[in-house]
Amino acid sequence: MRLRVRVKLLAGFAAIILLGSAVGIFSLVRLSQFNHMMEDMYLNQTIGISVIKEANINLVYRGRAEKNAILADDRGDIEKHVASAERAVVELQANLKKFEPLIRTDAGREKLRQFHALWQEFEPLQSQVFAAARANNDAQANELAAKARQVVNQLDEILAAFVTQKDAQAKEKSLESAAVFEQTRALVLVLLLLSIAIGVGVALFLSRQISRNLAAIAQAAEGIAQGDLDQRVAVTTNDELGDMAVSFRTMIENLRRIIGQVRDAASSVAAGADQISAGTEQLSQSAQAQAAASEETSSSMEEMA
Repeated sequence: MRLRVRVKLLAGFAAIILLGSAVGIFSLVRLSQFNHMMEDMYLNQTIGISVIKEANINLVYRGRAEKNAILADDRGDIEKHVASAERAVVELQANLKKFEPLIRTDAGREKLRQFHALWQEFEPLQSQVFAAARANNDAQANELAAKARQVVNQLDEILAAFVTQKDAQAKEKSLESAAVFEQTRALVLVLLLLSIAIGVGVALFLSRQISRNLAAIAQAAEGIAQGDLDQRVAVTTNDELGDMAVSFRTMIENLRRIIGQVRDAASSVAAGADQISAGTEQLSQSAQAQAAASEETSSSMEEMA
């Protein structure tokens, strides 16, 4: 499979980007989950505890106003304390309505049902206490208030149970959120380290492959520059560097062939020169022989004269 250097680089960067994106997406998902858990803890647990404590305070204020109404002798004071008790009851019921949607367990719903049942038992007693207080019948009012207080104590216990239950749920959510945070932090650190390791690995692989191939080509070019044509370019990658190596090997082979042809031509020229030299020597010897013969002929002709 042919992979260009550009494709390898793009693939390496793409792998790093994908890993970084995976880390980012994972972190966002886990942070969203963590945020949802914290929001749930605030809306359903923390606010629930606050609302039910307010209801408990309303119940206490109602009891205090009831006592003040029984102790008061002036009609105006009695009505003021009765109105204060009724206002506390209205606020208590409003807080209970806020609390009802925050109940998540069957046990909590059962506790709420018990509270409403006790409240239906308590309301007539409260009305009778206020009627006795308006009539300044303190003995009857105290007797009725004692009966009502027994029901109020049960109501208070239920409200305290709600607080305890919500507090336990808040602690559970807090521990769960802490566990999610620790897991998220550990996984993000692992993914980050993995991304860094893969990124460094890809970078080292590509840089070593490219630099090694370029170094082999450069070494062969330096050898050729020094006149050594016995060079071997060890590049086998199927990319631009491989193409360069093939071209370089072809160039070296062509240079060897051209230099071989030059050597053969030089040898032929040297052989021809030798032959010419030998022919020139033979001509010189023939000329010398002819000169000698001419001298002998000339001497003979002189003697004959």
